This record gives sequence, structure tokens and C-alpha cells, in this order.
Amino acid sequence: MKVAIIGAGFAGLACARVLRQNGLAPVIYEKSHVLGGRAATRRNGEYLFDTGATSISPRGLAIDKVMREEISTEGLVHIERPIHVHSMGRISAGDPMKNRIERYVYTDGINVLARRLGEGLDIRMQTLVERIDRLPAGGYEILGDTYDRVVLAVPLPQAQALLESAGDPRRVTAATYRPCLSVLLGYAAPFAGNFFAVIDPEQRHPLTWLSVESAKCAGRAPEGHSAMVAQMSPDYSRSRYDAPDEQIIHETAKDVERLLGAEFSTPVASDVKRWRYSQPEATIAYETLNPRLTDLYVCGDGTRGGRLEFAYESGLQAAASVLR
Repeated sequence: MKVAIIGAGFAGLACARVLRQNGLAPVIYEKSHVLGGRAATRRNGEYLFDTGATSISPRGLAIDKVMREEISTEGLVHIERPIHVHSMGRISAGDPMKNRIERYVYTDGINVLARRLGEGLDIRMQTLVERIDRLPAGGYEILGDTYDRVVLAVPLPQAQALLESAGDPRRVTAATYRPCLSVLLGYAAPFAGNFFAVIDPEQRHPLTWLSVESAKCAGRAPEGHSAMVAQMSPDYSRSRYDAPDEQIIHETAKDVERLLGAEFSTPVASDVKRWRYSQPEATIAYETLNPRLTDLYVCGDGTRGGRLEFAYESGLQAAASVLR
């Protein structure tokens, strides 16, 4: 049985790993030059930033065993510091229950996890799949190759276009996503706080999440410097999505300064990462989306929730469906 997987995020990688373990040789098509989806890392000079998911919380799910037993644990770091909250310009201690959730990262960036998950898989990088053709005798054609089964492991708005190209009547438009502007900031000042991130739990402030990368683990910034990732609210991200980087950086830096103090007024390194499909605002359950007798499967965080560990679970569901 020949299987194609569209998308090399965590859902696609999870699906491919299980299929390979069961004797198949799936082909993954990935439009980007890197795999992992939101498990993305970017270097800017001497600063290192996780630009999408800034940590992973295994929560006893399948990815937990994979991380600890099936792939190398080199560089895997347990984040010791808690998450605090901010409101009305003030920072206070976060939810004790939520801070009991274990969070991990890799010294060289969270994309290390994606690369290790992809080891040994047939991944066609920088290969955009714009349509899937259903063949009269059964199966599908993708970029000139034929497959018996196809797994769509992309954001559901992108999956919708591929379903339509294959003449599949399923509609996934009920699953909506929010955009996120992820602003990378490096400062020539040390961070003295006792937390690694601060969140606006009410989602009212433009600055929804601030991850102090240099407080997560060593090696993210030069000695005496700080590296931070500011992730902006859906409303702010929608209104500024096409704005110049300079404007976004200036406005975000002002928010950080108001929150942390004057020593963080002017970043010495900065960049912007735009996530059009950051996290699903509404999901469609995998079982609802995939009829038992289908041979074209849809998975991803849009079927489980917007975290890496949930996307991985969705990929496992797709693999089980293929093997059924």
C-alpha cells in the first residue's frame, strides 16, 4: 500500500512514523524548507528564538514516550521556572495547577524535536501540493505519482482546497484559526525575573504571551543579554498582519517596556514571524471528519486542539485509520 502525507508538522510526522514502523514507506510532501510546522526555531545573530510553540508539554500522551525513549534526549531541558500572568500592566504569580504541568524545550531550539521525529522518513521538502486527483480505478495522483491512501496533515483551511480538488464533498470550514504575530526581541540587558513566561489570561492586551527564551534554558542569548518572543493577540495580529515589520516591532517593544521596565526599551536584535494559521479557534473531531470507509484522511491540530502534543495524537489517529 502506497501512502502520501501532505504536511510535515507534528501530525504528519506522527502518522509517518507509525506507518513506517508497520512496514509501509509513506511519502511526506512539505511546502516549506523546514519540517515541524509551529515547532519552529530561528537564529538572529547570537540570539535563538522558538518562534511558534515555545515549549512542549507531553501530559502523559504518546509524544512523552517518544521524547524520552524513542529518540535522542540530548539537549532536552525541563523548564524549571513558572508562568506568571499580567493584567493592567502588573505581573503576578500564575495558576498553581497550570504551573504543575511539565514543560520542555531543547537547548538548540524546539525544531530539534521535529528533526528527530523526521529522521529516516521520506520527506519531499519545498514541494507544494496544490491538488489531489482521484483516479477512476481508485487511488490518487499527486505530482505524477499514484497512492492508495492520502493523509492531509495541514491546517484545515488548506485541507479544504485539497479535498475539493479530489472531488470530496466534506466541508471543514467550521474549524477556524486565529493568526499570530510572533515578535522576536533580543536585548543587551539581563532578565531578573523568576518566571520564564507571562500570559494575559483574559486575552485583552495586544501582548498575549511573552516567552523569555533566555530564561527557559542556557544558550539563547549572550551573557548578560536576554532573548524574548512576544506573541500578539488575535485582534492585534489581524489588524497588523500586513503592516511593516518595523511598525510591529516598535509597538511590541513598547508593550514589553511597559511590562518589564526601561531596560527593555530598545531591542538590539529583532524580527517578525507571521503565523496565518496559528491555532484553531474551533475544532472538528477527527471521528466526525473522517468516515470509516474513506481513503482520504484529514488530521492535524484542527481536529484536537492547538498544541504540538495534540497534533501528534491526531497523526496517530490517522495512522490507525490507514492501517485498519
